[in-house]
Amino acid sequence: MKYTLLIFCFLVINPIAFSQSWDKKIDSVYRVADRENIDSLVKSYKVIFNFLKNMSYDDAVSKCEDLKTKTLHKGEKNYFEEFLIGNNLAWFYAKKDKKKGVSEYFRLVNTIPEMKKEEQAYAWYFAGKFHISIGMHNLGAKYMLKAIDAFKLTDNWLKLFRIHYALGDTYYKAQLYREAIKEMQQALSYYPNIDKNKKKPESSLTKMFMSAYNTIALAYEKLGQPDSAEVYYKRAKQIALETNNLLWQYIIDANMGHIYILKKKYDSAEIVFKKDEILSKKYNQEKDVINDMVRLAQVYMLTGRLDSSENKLKQCRQYALLHNKNLPYLFYKVYSELNEKKGDFKNSLRYLKQYYFMVDSVKNITLSKKMSRINVEHTLEKEQSRLREMEIQNKIDSAKITMQTLIIIGLILLSVILIVLFVIYYRDRKKISALNAKLSSANEKLQAGNKELSSALQSLKTTQTQLLQNEKMASLGILTSGIAHEINNPLNYIMGAYIGLTDYFNEHNNIEEKEEIELFLRSIYEGINRISSIIKGLNQFSRNNSRYDEDCDIHFIIDNCIFLLGSTLKHRIDVQKDYFPESLVIMGNTGKLHQAFFNILLNSVQAIKNNGIISIKTEKDNDKISVIIKDNGCGISKENIKRVMVPFFTTKSPGEGVGLGLSISHSIIKEHKGNIIFDSEIGKGTTVMITFPLKNDIV
Repeated sequence: MKYTLLIFCFLVINPIAFSQSWDKKIDSVYRVADRENIDSLVKSYKVIFNFLKNMSYDDAVSKCEDLKTKTLHKGEKNYFEEFLIGNNLAWFYAKKDKKKGVSEYFRLVNTIPEMKKEEQAYAWYFAGKFHISIGMHNLGAKYMLKAIDAFKLTDNWLKLFRIHYALGDTYYKAQLYREAIKEMQQALSYYPNIDKNKKKPESSLTKMFMSAYNTIALAYEKLGQPDSAEVYYKRAKQIALETNNLLWQYIIDANMGHIYILKKKYDSAEIVFKKDEILSKKYNQEKDVINDMVRLAQVYMLTGRLDSSENKLKQCRQYALLHNKNLPYLFYKVYSELNEKKGDFKNSLRYLKQYYFMVDSVKNITLSKKMSRINVEHTLEKEQSRLREMEIQNKIDSAKITMQTLIIIGLILLSVILIVLFVIYYRDRKKISALNAKLSSANEKLQAGNKELSSALQSLKTTQTQLLQNEKMASLGILTSGIAHEINNPLNYIMGAYIGLTDYFNEHNNIEEKEEIELFLRSIYEGINRISSIIKGLNQFSRNNSRYDEDCDIHFIIDNCIFLLGSTLKHRIDVQKDYFPESLVIMGNTGKLHQAFFNILLNSVQAIKNNGIISIKTEKDNDKISVIIKDNGCGISKENIKRVMVPFFTTKSPGEGVGLGLSISHSIIKEHKGNIIFDSEIGKGTTVMITFPLKNDIV
């Protein structure tokens, strides 16, 4: 009995003492808070909120109301501090009664216009966080946008980063993926300006930084753009590796596995999911283990290993039962597809029904959440609308008489002016008509003359520039031909010396350091071959004839152009070739075709600012051959794509080009009875399709 009484006293007295301890801590922080510094005051109330979370609901609410009373009785009204207290109170109200929390925040939002500019920025930010957390995403997003406008005036990069990140996360959850990408990219643009003086950023910010890249990648994946998603996953993975964050590494690897499946890179997907399964088990992430098992089973099924797939699904089911976890709906979809491949259509249909039942259940839950959110938002918006209407009505009533007076005076003045103008017009109508007729006739003659002059001037400029270009190309051909000839002469001497030395060393087997000398000889031979290749390439451009009856090997011409562009491609651009297995030969002028393909490939190289890919594919049809050149450069807008072959049109900066390259290429291809088509999209790249008739079709 004695011990029972002691235990009872401990259970009754201890919570009271515990609550009083937190109460004292809150009062001490409240007393020393620096109310002249906004950042300091915000941090103080963040500490107070953390203390309140350790108290019971009733004690926390009571303490918030006590702090509100203290602040109100201080004399000078501090709207911002009242807002911070009310913010904490609304959070606690919302735990038990969402409407009561929203009602408290509605009162707080109405006080924001009374605050200073910097205080308003923080207030809109807290309002946005609160409404997003309780599911009112639309209203929360509106408040966040107001906070962004306010914080931009203060250059608070950290807050701008956090707000754009929160907005991006909200848009992603609302399935507004393009908006999510835009906000996350905006958040990333502010990240370099945060804590510039600190060598190492906060770990929480680094995680948000990784999460921003990961969210962008997920959004691109939802939009059906796996290539873009893969780029951002790799950036997130790089940060995880640099910070040695193993948990984020396997999260990103799992997401990359989805991309590998979409791109049919099943070997890479299998490696990723096996590794993630091991790491998930290590970190006791049962849900992730189940997802990795299902994805592995999917990879096995897609690669024809049906028995391995079924065994993995059975293992997944046992693991889920053991850890009391639900199976994801993808499990049933994979099982359905597996049974279909095995010819068991009855079980395939059973699992497919279960899959659609689970998907519909998720959709219904989401719909019910949205409906409940709409009711709360509608009530709040009606109340706001009523207050705005009352305010507008008061302003209208106060200015109504003044407005009516101004309108009457304005109408009288307008009537007088119209009468005067009508009299003047009626009096001078005949004179004005005669003058207008003379001016119209003179204007027509002047416009006709201007058109003729403009046309003649444009034609003259086009002809002059084309002649200049042709003259330059002819001079360049003579120059390169001479250089090639002059280089060939000493090159022949070197080649002769190389052959003589090789024969000599082959005859004298007893020479010391023979292997080292042979290595030097091979280096000389490799250098001679490389110089010869360059000279052959230059000779293709220096050929000066007007014949169109040469056999032109398209593959040889393209390879030669790529060889000459080697210095601009090296370590930056990957050229991927998918040639038709046979040689593609047309009848024409080899030198001019070199010039045409060189200009097109050069444009692709210049369109890729950093690293990129140029793919070249050749095809042969019954009566024609096709060359498709595709790059992933900056692209061309729709309004400019129609003008790329017009002489002098260019999007390059002054001094970088005169806009004749593609025009000349177009002319050369037309001379060979070919056709060229451009297709492009800004930010994604450009595709050029060139077609020629087969050799026998050209006369």
